[in-house]
Amino acid sequence: MSLATTAGTRLDRLMDGLRTKARAGGFALPLCCLALLLLASAVTGEQGLFGAWELEREVADAERMNFELVQKISETREEIHAIENDDATLERVARRQAHLVRPGETLYRLDSAQR
Repeated sequence: MSLATTAGTRLDRLMDGLRTKARAGGFALPLCCLALLLLASAVTGEQGLFGAWELEREVADAERMNFELVQKISETREEIHAIENDDATLERVARRQAHLVRPGETLYRLDSAQR
């Protein structure tokens, strides 16, 4: 047998062995590793499960802030309406903001550090 024939025979046996391994699940480990990498990416990636949970939390926070702001706007509109249409409310607000007192009244002012 010549050297070329021997090398060819060895190569054929090696290729047959690889084909047999491939059929017998020799690629199972690389495929499992790839599947684990894809799963890890799906869970921890920016668009994965943890990212989705973070976005849901941010949406809930934004909705809560929006609700609070809508309530504050409603309260402010009611106060404006009362100031425009009720003289007693207008006087109370003006006296509080300008620190005005009626004759005979005493104004007590507390420092903010004492509150």
